[in-house]
Amino acid sequence: PLHKIMEGMSLLKEKTPQGLDYALSFGERLSAFVMSYLLQARGIDSVYVDARTWLRTDCHFGNAKPDWDASRRNVTSIWHSWGNRVSVHTGFIGSSIEGLTTTLGRNGSDYTATLLGASLNAQEVVINTDVAGVMTADPRIVRDAVPVSNLTFAEALELAVYGSQLFHPRTFFPLMETGVPMLIRNTLGTNEDGH
Repeated sequence: PLHKIMEGMSLLKEKTPQGLDYALSFGERLSAFVMSYLLQARGIDSVYVDARTWLRTDCHFGNAKPDWDASRRNVTSIWHSWGNRVSVHTGFIGSSIEGLTTTLGRNGSDYTATLLGASLNAQEVVINTDVAGVMTADPRIVRDAVPVSNLTFAEALELAVYGSQLFHPRTFFPLMETGVPMLIRNTLGTNEDGH
């Protein structure tokens, strides 16, 4: 299917926002699929979940807006099918009411995680990134930057609004509504608490 969409774009010498979203979804789907199988190979019972099965959006391709109520209802109706397995979800993608593949834009995977965590009323949502949490300054510029121990949602939202590249403001809205906390972890190392 990816070859066909790329061939079509090549022949037409045109890429539509809808076609681009569909093409971009393949990397996310493949990554989650591979991750699920890697977990299974290590003896961890997991299930691949394509977020398009539950994340309903509008048709604003490239920066789709989730339908929070519909998505929450979808999660509530299907999460039992995941059982006790570790569910590995695609991030960044959803689908419109018409079944068209959409992408959420900047920080779309984090947004997917907060929508899912809030829908499940999770204990916490963990976001993995290249820094050990929210820092007092950009560690690439300021050598002595240290992680901030905690922030309120209002403080984090203010940072996001005023230019922090760590998260997008909309990422917080599902968590603010439900009160589910967010933890930010360093993917490449450990935080001071060992996580």
